[in-house]
Parts: sequence; C-alpha cells; structure tokens
Amino acid sequence: MLQARRALFVLISVITAVAGFTPAAFARSGRAVAAPSSARATAVRSEALAHLAPAAAASQSLGYWLVASDGTVFSGGDATSHGSTGGVPLARPIVGVAATPSGHGYWLVASDGGIFAFGDAVFHGSTGAMHLNKPIVGIASTPSGHGYWLVASDGGIFAFGDAVFHGSTGAMHLNKPIVGVAATPSGHGYWLVASDGGIFAFGDAVFHGSTGAMH
Repeated sequence: MLQARRALFVLISVITAVAGFTPAAFARSGRAVAAPSSARATAVRSEALAHLAPAAAASQSLGYWLVASDGTVFSGGDATSHGSTGGVPLARPIVGVAATPSGHGYWLVASDGGIFAFGDAVFHGSTGAMHLNKPIVGIASTPSGHGYWLVASDGGIFAFGDAVFHGSTGAMHLNKPIVGVAATPSGHGYWLVASDGGIFAFGDAVFHGSTGAMH
C-alpha cells in the first residue's frame, strides 16, 4: 500500500514543512525524527504520508503515528492504532494529526477543518461547516487534551474546547503560507510556522529565530 502512494514525508505533527523545527512536546517524546530535504508544504495535498505525531508528550514515549491524506494511520514504536478514516469517503483530505496528552488517542483534521477523534480524543468542535478563506493546514492540542487549535494557511486560528485564542496572522500579508502550529508547554501561547521558515509567536510563545530570511 505504501508503494502505491507517493511517499513524500513532511515534518511532525503540526510543523509540516521546516526540517528540524520540533515543538517542545515532540522534543520530550524520546525520539527525534527529521524531515527529508525535499519536504514541501504542498506534500499535504498529495497521496503521501503527510504527518507524524508523537505517541505522547511524556519523555518515555518511543512511538509515533503517521497519517496519510486519506486518513490511514500507521503506528511506529510503542504507538497503538486507535482507528482511522482510511476506508471512509472524505469531503477533503486529511492534513494534520495531534496526539492526546495520554498518548491513548489522536485527532485527525481535514483541510476543511473537519475533525475525526479516535481513542480517548474528544470532539470539541470543527470548522467543517464553516466557509473558510483558506484551508486548514494543522492542529495542536492543549496540554489538558480538552481542546485544540486549528490553523489555516493564512494563519487564521480557530480555538475549540479549552484552547484560547492568542492572536493570528489572518489579517497580515505573508510572504509564504502558514504550514503548521505548535503549542507552548503551558498552553498559553503558540508558534505558527510558514513554508519559508518564518516564525510568528503569540501568547507566551517566544521567538527564538527562524529561516524566514535564509535562501
């Protein structure tokens, strides 16, 4: 099945197009996974394996899930499959995955903002029925697992459950589209990353540098 797909990997969980940019939760997952040099934001619209989420934020986690654009979920290490949309007709392709804090579930998000919850992941709302200016490209869980943020390619942020809106780039002119979002450990902020590596920090998220000005 994998050979039948155009297996172009992008980066982890919510940081989809910048090799080496890993959110704090992934850094504590016990295993580092880097993207290939050919990673591009457009890969999320292919039939490739599009995203990877760590099995849990805890330091002892040694696994992860890969999700394809049809929602098929592949488990690695100690990660356990809790279900997928692989056999379900989808209105839009899956573009992101986020693990619950326990590692016993995950959310899949489609480009229209439709949410599919598996395991101990709970549905808190979606943008599936909304008109969006730009497609959804990523999802990040709150530390409690009782909410999540969705981000669109223009940097628009949609907060559900106990997730709090801290700002967005929805009204800004961007050189390149947003491709991912990562929450701070406190849940009181988040980073957005663009396909050129530009970083936008909101709430208690701190800017530590970017590749936005690099060739």
